[in-house]
Amino acid sequence: MHKAGQYRFTFVAPLINFASGVDEVRLSPSLRIIKLDDKQIATLSDLLQKWQNIRYGPYALESTIYTTEPAQEPDSYLEEGRKEIERALTVLRLFKREVAGYNVIIHPLGDSWQAYHASTWRHYELWVGPEEEYGALPYELALDAVPRLVELFRTLPSKSFDELEVSIHYFNKSYMEPYTPRDSLVDLVVSLEGMYLKGISDELGFQLRLKAAVALTRISDHEKRNTISKEIQKAYSIPGKIEHGEKHSKVEFELMLRIRDYARDSLILFLSRPTLRDDLNQCVLRGEA
Repeated sequence: MHKAGQYRFTFVAPLINFASGVDEVRLSPSLRIIKLDDKQIATLSDLLQKWQNIRYGPYALESTIYTTEPAQEPDSYLEEGRKEIERALTVLRLFKREVAGYNVIIHPLGDSWQAYHASTWRHYELWVGPEEEYGALPYELALDAVPRLVELFRTLPSKSFDELEVSIHYFNKSYMEPYTPRDSLVDLVVSLEGMYLKGISDELGFQLRLKAAVALTRISDHEKRNTISKEIQKAYSIPGKIEHGEKHSKVEFELMLRIRDYARDSLILFLSRPTLRDDLNQCVLRGEA
């Protein structure tokens, strides 16, 4: 709640490819998913005439920053607001496989949108797959899924997001244009490396596929472990071939999606269990993998 002596700054990121039957989802006291009203949609429509690269839908992520210090410039707190928007978007992507994103942030200069500042990120436009086949399915947040989304958001400590900044960055980067499955897969391999190989210098490919297979399966599920190990081994070989100018077969779109699933599940584990990296290292040293 806005208290006396506080300044309030609101930042709104209209979501792309997102649908919901819920008008508001409060993730935290200062962060929520909202349904935009007709005046806000009209403002975005006018903005589109000036910036034709922006994309938007009827829903948005809204971050509110409360501070005792006034803004020295109109966008003084933009990066702080954007950081919270990025955290919420990351959780949306961890929650479901479907694709959602944003590429513009509106900073209203008052309680209405009559005056505002806008910032856009051209490279943030969603990449949804061959002929946009994947983007034909919107990210739908159903009413009965809301409590689980809120629980996931609140159980992943913000401190863990800072510690896994590189892996989260490359996981999110795999959603962005202008890309191919190969480019997205390379980003996802970097994301996995940041989680499983930090501080490791030997047998990187082996350790990556071993630790990921152990972390993502039950000890008795040998078939699934074997599948994960083989697919990560295949994915891990591709960046090296690119770096050395070697030709390689075209990366299948479905393989990239499966590697993204492994990165998604891994991020949830690492965000919720800060000791996981040490636990996996000890597991390997004891020969329990």
